[in-house]
Amino acid sequence: MNIKSVFRLLTALVVLFVPLRANAQADRGAIRGEAQDTQKGGIAGAQLSLRNTATGVIATSTSGAGGEFSFLNLVPGLYTLTVQATGFATFTQEQMVVEVGKTITLSLMLRPGEVKDVVTVTTNLAEVETQTSDIGTSVTPQEIKDLPVPLSGDSRNPLSFALLTPGVTGSTPGATPDYRLHISGGISYSNEVYIDGIPVSGTALAGDISQNHPSIESIGEFKMVNNIQNAQYGFSNGLVSFAFKSGANAYHGTLYDYLQNDALNATGFIGNATGQKKAPLKQNEYGGNFGGPVWIPKVYEGKNKTFFFVDYTGFKFRPSSNNASLTTFPNKFRTGDFSQVLGPQLTSNGSPVFDAAGRPIYAGEIYNPFSVHTVTGPDGHQYQVRDPFTNNQIPNTLFSGVSQKILPFFPTASNDGVFNNLLRVQSSKVDEHRVVVKIDEHISEKQTIAGSVFWGGYLNGNNGALNLLDSAITDAPTKQFRVTHNYTFSPTLVNSLNVGFLRDTFFSGPGQSGPGFGALGITGLAPLAGGSSFPHIGISSITGIGGTQGSTVAENRSKRAQRHGIHQGQHGGVYPRGHGKSLCWLPLRRKRFFAH
Repeated sequence: MNIKSVFRLLTALVVLFVPLRANAQADRGAIRGEAQDTQKGGIAGAQLSLRNTATGVIATSTSGAGGEFSFLNLVPGLYTLTVQATGFATFTQEQMVVEVGKTITLSLMLRPGEVKDVVTVTTNLAEVETQTSDIGTSVTPQEIKDLPVPLSGDSRNPLSFALLTPGVTGSTPGATPDYRLHISGGISYSNEVYIDGIPVSGTALAGDISQNHPSIESIGEFKMVNNIQNAQYGFSNGLVSFAFKSGANAYHGTLYDYLQNDALNATGFIGNATGQKKAPLKQNEYGGNFGGPVWIPKVYEGKNKTFFFVDYTGFKFRPSSNNASLTTFPNKFRTGDFSQVLGPQLTSNGSPVFDAAGRPIYAGEIYNPFSVHTVTGPDGHQYQVRDPFTNNQIPNTLFSGVSQKILPFFPTASNDGVFNNLLRVQSSKVDEHRVVVKIDEHISEKQTIAGSVFWGGYLNGNNGALNLLDSAITDAPTKQFRVTHNYTFSPTLVNSLNVGFLRDTFFSGPGQSGPGFGALGITGLAPLAGGSSFPHIGISSITGIGGTQGSTVAENRSKRAQRHGIHQGQHGGVYPRGHGKSLCWLPLRRKRFFAH
């Protein structure tokens, strides 16, 4: 047995025998309390039955010697609790809302009577959290439907809800702040984001899910924790925990489309001033979801047992703008005619300036570098001077071969001006898709299992400043897999296992590859790698082209978390798999840069 095996065995023993507090997990809820008589004495052996109103799934338990009971790892939703004990009337508590990451505490008072007598309570339970030191806010499914979410250049991000909770702000103030969250005054990128109990943000920027977030329509509810004092959440200043929706006994689905386009917008100042048409704009977020019991005619009936939920969201954004402040090579410059920049004679202290040969010196004047000769100045000394090009016009016999191959890559000017001489519609595009598939299986009253698959894509590109040679694209697909298994050995012993694997890939590079050094007449340099961008060409006062950098990063992350509830305690451990030295996260990275 090697050292790693011994370490894992010791860790497992610690997990089994070191008691911790037992409360709700990041993606689940819990109910605990005591069954009491009218004198507040504990009722031992009371039979408890907890029914999920939506799915019909029933969990049972028996109160302990002091009347204590608990239901752990509950799917968020609406529940009804029924309590029966010999010599007491049946007690029913209805419409108990179990929320993500919260533990409901109950003190149930059973009245003397027969079991057939029923006492029903429908009063809403207090929202005070007494089982943990967490400070935060839960957002219910109805609030997710009702709360406003900004739609501007990206598919709706569920982190928008976090910005509506107390103590949370974005780094950029205003109507649409960004998602670099500051939680309870903490620094940005110091929070963690969980989905169904598994962290999803990358290792480079904690809490960043700008490109791999699920759709809002797939989220059932979430909890914002402003302070983290629980070891199960790792090294985070704050926690945002989302739970995917689950199917129920009734089939339910939605279809939606959020639309914005140029038909709804005004032309704009630049368009009116230059006579250009309205810049095109298209923005659509569309999709649908469907869920319910798994049912295969004459084969399988999953009501009260097996449930599914499927969600698809697509997003397309096509913004553009009329830009009249771009500068390309002036038309006359292309033929060597620089007379447009030839200015008046220079002066010094009000007196005109001459060269050593007695010729006036003009602003913007261009001199022939091959015309160096020696003259005698007015003071009798010898000076070297060069001759100016007549009327600032350079003959084509002096044109560089490299420049003649590069010049055609600059677009032709829209007018004969020297500056702001190119009118162009600059545009970009964003394509996104999100797919969520979730299965919940109620194997028995003791055992449940749930799994989800989420994959998505994010593609962002633009058409560059002057042309496609300095355009850029970003491609960031994601794949996420989660499995949760819960097993109740007895009313006082519960085991929960969460396993997740996530893979994010990020590519950034040029939208159009360059032709290589050889095609530009540049020699003496090593050839560029395939797919490299056009070399950056920057000229004073002219908008440059090329030089887009590129890189590829692939990151794999896995997590296994196991917890045991013993009496009113909780045991737990996290077992990361992968390579590296990170305690909770073990990324695998590959990075390649394109030469430019």
